[in-house]
Amino acid sequence: MSGARLAFRLLAASVPSTAGKAVSETPCIHVIDTFFPSVLQRQANSISKQARGLHTTVAQQQATAGAQQQQQGKEKGLAAQEEQFDEITDKHIPVRPVGAVEATSYTVVIVGGLAVAAAVLWTATNELLIQPTEYTCFNLALEKIKDDPRVMVRLGTPISAYGQESRSRAARQRIPHRASTDAQGVEHHQIQFHARGPSGEHAVVNASMWQDSSKQWQYDLLFLDFGGPVQQRVYLVGPRH
Repeated sequence: MSGARLAFRLLAASVPSTAGKAVSETPCIHVIDTFFPSVLQRQANSISKQARGLHTTVAQQQATAGAQQQQQGKEKGLAAQEEQFDEITDKHIPVRPVGAVEATSYTVVIVGGLAVAAAVLWTATNELLIQPTEYTCFNLALEKIKDDPRVMVRLGTPISAYGQESRSRAARQRIPHRASTDAQGVEHHQIQFHARGPSGEHAVVNASMWQDSSKQWQYDLLFLDFGGPVQQRVYLVGPRH
């Protein structure tokens, strides 16, 4: 007999009868047998759901903890491998000390490279920023022959000039020149270039120039040798005596 049924019988025995009739336990026992099992079943279902949810939560926590431990294990393994590799390389690949002779060789190579770079830089600066003396003399002489009427009649206008008769652009831009110093220590520059008119008339220009105390350019001589059927030499500045 269940606990609920026993409690009801004790209660029925203690309650006096109504109108001389004893309290009947049969209907009440039927109610108890019907009601209590459903309540207990619902409680059991609720407990079972809570247990399943708790089991799922614990399983998820265990899976998360396992994944974290696995990741930490991998990281520790990689760190151990790196330390082992560093230890091996440190032991078996030592740094070779540099000797005095080798250090001197490196120094010589570096100094030589710097010297070559400085020479290239100086050459580029000299050609691009500082005009060589022969080109200064060339420009002055060209302007002078362009203003001379005898040259304009013979060659025509405009007059073009270049360094050497060649198909090479570098050769045409190069001005043949020579420098010499006289007894007074004055430096004289001799240049030669070609002048040509629009009709094809051609002349070879020769000039000798020097700078006075005020840095002005003066001429020792300037003349043109005209080619063609009638060859002629024309002096724009005669020889100094």
